[in-house]
Amino acid sequence: MMEMKVMSNLVPGSLVWARQSGYPWWPALIEKDPDTDTCCKLIDKQPCRYHVTFLGDPVSVSWLRTSRVKPYSDLTENYVLTTASKEYKKALKEAIVMATKAQETPLVRRLENFGCEGRLVPKSVGDFEYEGIDAMDNPLDNKRNAHIRKKMSEETSLYDSTGVKKEMQSNRMRY
Repeated sequence: MMEMKVMSNLVPGSLVWARQSGYPWWPALIEKDPDTDTCCKLIDKQPCRYHVTFLGDPVSVSWLRTSRVKPYSDLTENYVLTTASKEYKKALKEAIVMATKAQETPLVRRLENFGCEGRLVPKSVGDFEYEGIDAMDNPLDNKRNAHIRKKMSEETSLYDSTGVKKEMQSNRMRY
């Protein structure tokens, strides 16, 4: 397979501000789309869209035009909070707290801790309320049980971080 060079400073794990229509700028991470195994769509070797995972609960992802994605250092948290409408401020503050923690995490570990899969799939037996289960028997670690992970993520991501039901947002994808 031929390797292609892409002209972008944003790599998987990069902390960014991302903006959906009708929403304020929101903390997010650049992350590969599991369906395409890429984090950006290209035109003439230049990114035209990025795949982002929004921070905050529940997990929400989207492909956004490059004009709607900025490096995290380009905007201040104060600016984003003062320009956001009242209905989003509480959820936005929680997402900013998560962004601060992500910013303190090395890039190589950031997706593991704050990416889509890292936030949806339990990492250890300690995340389960079962007693006596062996780590090797963790049903969500088994590839054959991908449907369980998918169902779990669908159930936990019916609403975006603002409490709006996702079916009403056609360009946000559920995982």
